[in-house]
Amino acid sequence: MEDALERWRSEKTAAYLSGTVAAYEPDPAKAHLFREMAHAAEEQAAILAKDLEPVPAFAPSLRSCATASLIRIFGPRAMKPVLSASKVRGVSVYGGAQFGDARFIRLNFGTQRSRLQEALKRIKSASRPSPRG
Repeated sequence: MEDALERWRSEKTAAYLSGTVAAYEPDPAKAHLFREMAHAAEEQAAILAKDLEPVPAFAPSLRSCATASLIRIFGPRAMKPVLSASKVRGVSVYGGAQFGDARFIRLNFGTQRSRLQEALKRIKSASRPSPRG
């Protein structure tokens, strides 16, 4: 049962993130591809759900929510290295309260330093200066 539950959560997470990328992808052809990926993941989750009793409500993890927020802020293209890192190596997200300030989150990336540096470079080039300076 646990294996089916974890696979179900993995498919629901893939659908959630693919849907977020589709919503913020400016290229219509790529957006369509990501919508199809989200749909396929939902279909797979529905198949897996047949082995779950009861089927739990899906709530994206903190890591998935943080990734989706970054996609909304910077766009899918700037976040490509981060998405690749989370898919291939893993991204850990921790609430900031355990580090002294609940207003923040801590992201740990399990990837090559060069890949993370490229991700940060792309995020910086996509970001806008704060109106507060």
